[in-house]
Amino acid sequence: MGAESPASTGQSAPPPRGREPAPTGGPVRAGPRDEVVSFPPVPRSARSRAGAAAAAGRLSAGGLSPCAAIAVVAAVAVLAAAGASGPALAGTVEGQAFDREGRPLAGVTVALLERSGGGLLSRSPAQEQVLLRVRTDAQGFFAFDTGPREVRGKVVVRCADGPGWDALRYAAPGEVEVTRGLRDRGRAVVSCVAEDAPGWRALAQEIERVGGPGSDRGQVLRRHGLPPETVTAADGSVEWRYPGGAVFAFRDGALVRAPEAPGESGAAEADAGDPR
Repeated sequence: MGAESPASTGQSAPPPRGREPAPTGGPVRAGPRDEVVSFPPVPRSARSRAGAAAAAGRLSAGGLSPCAAIAVVAAVAVLAAAGASGPALAGTVEGQAFDREGRPLAGVTVALLERSGGGLLSRSPAQEQVLLRVRTDAQGFFAFDTGPREVRGKVVVRCADGPGWDALRYAAPGEVEVTRGLRDRGRAVVSCVAEDAPGWRALAQEIERVGGPGSDRGQVLRRHGLPPETVTAADGSVEWRYPGGAVFAFRDGALVRAPEAPGESGAAEADAGDPR
């Protein structure tokens, strides 16, 4: 016959090993195998220091001097910290920049960034590092080859990152995070869709009113936007004054005076494209 169970004999089951039975109505007392959690919890830094001290004590008891034991523990900690760097990412990020009408945006600077820190619970400010920069081709396409690199934060794509962006015509698209796509599939595809700039409609109407994008005033408007200040001079010319001291003077709609700063020789250099 097999051994009778406590239930069949009417006896109570023995307590689990490692835990002492508690008196009726009292708390369970921790046994040698139970983890004790204190409230408030012991800070992680304190636990780390205690663990390091215990490890040093064990090494010292095993024959190493206290100084040598501490040196071994410190070396292990340094190696663990070095191994805590972010995982290596390798893959491609490709995409296209275009406006809401589907027209490609050529010559736009696109950046691949790594951003870390700055979270709600972070004590350090946000840090941003530019990994790569490219410019879109005639059809608005761009591509990054990330190569193997260690990344600790998020990887994002930012369109309109520098020269080549028509800020009068388009609002900058939002950033797109590609971290998961690179880690899971080694590839991410991004669409940079540019909406109209807030003041574009009024600017386009004014360009048409003064004679279109090919006129002297239309070209200045297309390059610099609406003038913050308009003054009629003593000679009857109308001056458009912009921040930084740039002044354009017109008489009967024709440009008669323009800034002489380098790269600013008047309407001849202004963009005469379709205001769209």
